[in-house]
Amino acid sequence: MKRSSSRLGIMFWLLMIIVAGGTRRSLHAAEQPNIVLIVSDDQRPDTVAALGNPEIRTPTFDRLSREGLAFTRAFCGNPICTPSRAEILTGANSFRNGVHDFGRQIHPDFTLIPQALSSNGYHNCYVGKWHNDGRPIQRGYAETVGLFAGGGGKFAKDRVDFKGFPITGYRGWVFQDDQGNKFPEKGVGVTARTSQQIADAAIEFLKKHDNDPFFLHVNFAAPHDPLVPTDDPRWKYNPESLAVPQPFYTRHPFEHGNGNGRDERLLPWPRNEQIVRETKAAYYSVISDMDDQIGRILKQLDNRKLADNTIVIFTSDHGVGLGSHGLRGKQSMYEHTQRVPMLIRGPGIPAGERRDTLVYLRDLFPTICTWTGIDIPQSVDGLSLAPAIRDSQHRVRSEVYGYFRDRQRMIRDERWKYIEYPKIQRTQLFDLKTDPLETNDLSRNIPPFDTMTKLRVKLHKWLAEQSTPPKSADVLVSFSVMGDAPYIPFEDDIIATYIRRLPKAAQFLIHVGDIKRGLAPCDEEVYRNVAAIMKKAKVPVFMLPGDNEWNDCPDPDAAWKLWVKYWMRFHENWDHKIKVEHQKVREENVSFVHEGVLFLGLNVVGGRKHNAAEWQLRHAQSLDWVRKNFYREDIKSAVVFLHAAPAPNHEDFFTPFVLEASQFKRPILLIHGDGHVWKHDQPWPAKNIQRVQVDRGGIAPPVFVQVTKDPVNPFYLDRRLAEAIPLPETPVDP
Repeated sequence: MKRSSSRLGIMFWLLMIIVAGGTRRSLHAAEQPNIVLIVSDDQRPDTVAALGNPEIRTPTFDRLSREGLAFTRAFCGNPICTPSRAEILTGANSFRNGVHDFGRQIHPDFTLIPQALSSNGYHNCYVGKWHNDGRPIQRGYAETVGLFAGGGGKFAKDRVDFKGFPITGYRGWVFQDDQGNKFPEKGVGVTARTSQQIADAAIEFLKKHDNDPFFLHVNFAAPHDPLVPTDDPRWKYNPESLAVPQPFYTRHPFEHGNGNGRDERLLPWPRNEQIVRETKAAYYSVISDMDDQIGRILKQLDNRKLADNTIVIFTSDHGVGLGSHGLRGKQSMYEHTQRVPMLIRGPGIPAGERRDTLVYLRDLFPTICTWTGIDIPQSVDGLSLAPAIRDSQHRVRSEVYGYFRDRQRMIRDERWKYIEYPKIQRTQLFDLKTDPLETNDLSRNIPPFDTMTKLRVKLHKWLAEQSTPPKSADVLVSFSVMGDAPYIPFEDDIIATYIRRLPKAAQFLIHVGDIKRGLAPCDEEVYRNVAAIMKKAKVPVFMLPGDNEWNDCPDPDAAWKLWVKYWMRFHENWDHKIKVEHQKVREENVSFVHEGVLFLGLNVVGGRKHNAAEWQLRHAQSLDWVRKNFYREDIKSAVVFLHAAPAPNHEDFFTPFVLEASQFKRPILLIHGDGHVWKHDQPWPAKNIQRVQVDRGGIAPPVFVQVTKDPVNPFYLDRRLAEAIPLPETPVDP
């Protein structure tokens, strides 16, 4: 994965762009470019006048877009400050760099931008807001000037913002130096002068620096709350002249994962247009003031005659709601929050051009490496933007991904956006071509079902690729699990393909779920056909009853005879060395111990037309099977697989099962079908149980499970398949 380019090659490339591209600059061809990276905080992508916002006044941003290039589809990935800034510093996503939330440390093995640059002779200076672990001088910066950070809580006093609300953001933040000396006399928390003071510090560095090429990293706190507008009349806005941010809702239509978070409490519920306009006016005022201060930094570059050999990058860590979709904060997957402004000016950068390719903030790291002739560290997963800067038709990516804690997941391609809310089992699908404001959720419509399915498979494949698989020496058992498949007739080919492409390490396949829809006929041909598909597997397949092919049939007893004919002891169709035991009173219940891992297959399904007393008997017999096997001493962990999701009609099984599991004490993975969508949680008081509800087989590939020697959490779940499988463009009968 190592990528490199020589300094000579880079300078030749830059020179060729200047000759061919008509930029306004002349390059000192033998010099390494200086880099100035300016990052704001909470700035929406629609806050640059030159890029289409007639309400806001941003002369400096307009100048950068006129003299340089704008990436109009730049994304942050993780829309909260600390993780997003860690992605910029590491060039890697949150799952890999260790910073998925506040208070997390950057992985010690990762190379940061200043560390990479200092190894190539750059002098690195950090200015302004620091919101990651450690301090800048511990992270590769040679010095800090105007460092703005926490630690001044003892100086904080209660204050209110422009609308009289208590200030909760940056309360104890103060300017300080590398030695930790604090300067509360410059202000405690964000003030009307904070942006000016950060710009002053950057200008101080530019005035004194000579010789080495430099990397100046300037981080503004604006326009993050508290919004403290400047007194400068040039940057005052009349709220009545501003449109309400769209789409305006009085409150978000559902709990998106941060509905009562600090950011959301900055505006009252229900939202009203007047307070949102007033907030927008203050927000614009803070941005315009920051824009003015950045203009002073550019002027200093001109005064020092550094501009012709300095690449200036302006961007933000993420956007913010500001009232759009009824949200004030930034914790969402909508465009106004996931996208950020990104402007680049300098030698070799075309002037006045736009790029609409999908890019990330973390792409800046490898891009800076390309410009400066530095090898891109192997820890970087961003991609250099240099090809897209050179060629307006170049597409950096076909899709981007977003994530917020364990509450939101997103994939967005050139046209479509798919969002998952795992905590509430909700999804959204937007056609951004016809619905750029994301107001028409199509996730429950039948026509775009194939599109949503493809995006969903891609999303979970990517998420799985970000996790670190266990070392092979630590793996005890590997197997695959499929749920509810083939549920619809046209899924036969999909399931057959999945089965042919099971991971080579899978030692067997477990099928938990239905083999057809509940309303589909219970014809013997269905059973025969599915049995033929399952027999294509190269490893043993363990089948458990689903309710749709048994309990829910018009004649459950006749259906059970078909199930027994085609599925009982189905694993015996393969020659294998797994010693399987069957419960005498309920032969479909199985158990086996493999490499110290107990596997229990249980029949607990129920249905509309079956006898309730028989369900209770079945549950009791399955519990007896659990008790018999749980008291074995030769097992390290257990995998329990069954069809039915926990539900009221199965409470007489699950309640005593959880009690038995808590006494078992060793780690348990309970896997079931029936729900058709992925769930991975711990819903019971017994914290040694992890519950996994697998996807329906026609929606996503089987989950690959590895059981390891880890005594606490031995289960590694991989939702990838070796190859993506195209899904048919056939209307779906849900």
